[in-house]
Amino acid sequence: MKQAGRIFYLTVGRPTSGGQQVNEEHVVALRALGVDAQLLQWPRNANSATPATDRDDPSVWPVWDTAAPLMRFTSAEVLRPNDTVVVPEPWRMQLRAFANWPVGRVVHCQNPYYMFHGTPTLPALAEAGYAHILSCSRYTSQLIRQCGWTGGLHTVAPQIDPVFTPTDTAGGLQRQLQVAFMPRKRAIEAIFLQGLFRALYPQWAHVPWVALDGISRAECAARMRSSAVFASLSHLEGLGLPPLEAMASGCLVAGFTGGGGGDYATPSNGFWAADGDHEGFCLAVNEALRCASTPAWADEVRAASATAVAAHAPEAFQRDLLAAWTEILS
Repeated sequence: MKQAGRIFYLTVGRPTSGGQQVNEEHVVALRALGVDAQLLQWPRNANSATPATDRDDPSVWPVWDTAAPLMRFTSAEVLRPNDTVVVPEPWRMQLRAFANWPVGRVVHCQNPYYMFHGTPTLPALAEAGYAHILSCSRYTSQLIRQCGWTGGLHTVAPQIDPVFTPTDTAGGLQRQLQVAFMPRKRAIEAIFLQGLFRALYPQWAHVPWVALDGISRAECAARMRSSAVFASLSHLEGLGLPPLEAMASGCLVAGFTGGGGGDYATPSNGFWAADGDHEGFCLAVNEALRCASTPAWADEVRAASATAVAAHAPEAFQRDLLAAWTEILS
């Protein structure tokens, strides 16, 4: 790859979502591939596109541990004309700000349902000088095209963090007949679905449901490893990593794909329900628990899950990322 300048992925502070963590992973992977990539920290709570003065103020410039090199956006001079800036798809102010800068401009779309938070139309992005979009899945890329994008489009699915593995060699956790779930995307439904499930399948009333919320990746992985089943509450996803992480951890997955999960969900690797089909969701969880109680069946499903997980291995991620940036910078 011929690199004319540096690549900067925008951030504001410590990652609070999977998408922000993926941006950091892009930078780390690119640097491992020999590409000069960095995070560019936008001043937090900025109410304009004007760079902030360099102040040691944690409310403006929060500090956090990251493996990616970080530079603060303190003045116009931090960027050069041959640099490229990568902006998240919903960041309207920043998308507008860099439209007037003599730098390369790329949008990183990790959730197509947020696209129009950042721009009224996708052709308007092209008119503002954004020639390329990085996408997180085939599903997202298809929606981007349907919404009118005709420019460069590069699908780079995120990798599954190696912390999500089937066994815990450090703690020796034993897998229990319990259902792990993430309530964040469907907080109201999460409570309803547990009640409906107990009503429809009272034989599983003794099985606990373990919420994965407000915890570190390492703790999330440990709880997945200790759970036989992961109930997917995916909703309006660009891809939906949690079900894949659960598969990588050895869980049997049941529930909703959230749209983007259609990239990897098959009848052989999980028990899936149509979005909004609450009874179907409960049936899927019931089947997953039955499967967990049948070793041969469970091994067959986990083997199929391994195929989906392999498509999101670090090697595949690095290959697709390098291919995308080679084309962008060419």
